[in-house]
Amino acid sequence: MTKVLDIIKNESRGHNLDIFDKKEINWLEKGSFIKKGKLYIKCFVTGKDRPLKPEEIVRQLFSRKLILEYGYPKNRMDIEKSVYFGSTVAEKRADIV
Repeated sequence: MTKVLDIIKNESRGHNLDIFDKKEINWLEKGSFIKKGKLYIKCFVTGKDRPLKPEEIVRQLFSRKLILEYGYPKNRMDIEKSVYFGSTVAEKRADIV
């Protein structure tokens, strides 16, 4: 079993990555690396190193798909962006904007 699938299996309560093909999963695995004893990935949108947890796996796969398959420009996207509700910033952040 692959590293990425191990993370999903062990930490995501039975969720899986069936909507992504093997090529997309392989891209994520090849791009992952160890930093400070933990698995990381360089963000496809921002280029920042991000810990490879279940949420990050899905965020990276979706953001890559938005850019490569649907033509969204990287320079018009952001990750973990603060959002406004009325005149205040919400405590939670949007995963992909």
